[in-house]
Amino acid sequence: MRQMFGGPGKISGLVLRIFQCIFAAVSVSISFSAPGLTEVTPFRVLLIQQCVETTWSFVLVCRDLKVMVFRGDLPSHAHVMVTLVDWVFLTLSLGAISSAVAVLQLIATNSISYKEHEYICRRYMLSVGMDVIALTFHAISALVLSWIVASSILPRAV
Repeated sequence: MRQMFGGPGKISGLVLRIFQCIFAAVSVSISFSAPGLTEVTPFRVLLIQQCVETTWSFVLVCRDLKVMVFRGDLPSHAHVMVTLVDWVFLTLSLGAISSAVAVLQLIATNSISYKEHEYICRRYMLSVGMDVIALTFHAISALVLSWIVASSILPRAV
């Protein structure tokens, strides 16, 4: 398996996944602290996605620590499976964030609703912002994993 920036077993990969996990966990904690979370469906979906994102990020951190401590490498079938699951979670995260941003935009343009619930709206905006940052780290991680899988499958140029 090819070694590159952000890959499993590298310090850069561990830092990338730790930041992904931290921002996802912060997003979950902000969401839970905002009142009336379960009243709007896109925010419920976003909260579920945030919990899955935090769990998946923690699993990736544990996997990276295992690879670093035991100086091993992932078998190629496990690496391909992790990459596929990473892309599925990335796609689901993008959908949940998009719907939450659309609802936030709708609320923000309705000045009466925004003035009445400004504190709640700001909490949701902060939560979605943290989730977008976690999604950015997730996208970098998924791209690196895909590049590693592609470089190990494709024949090397002579």
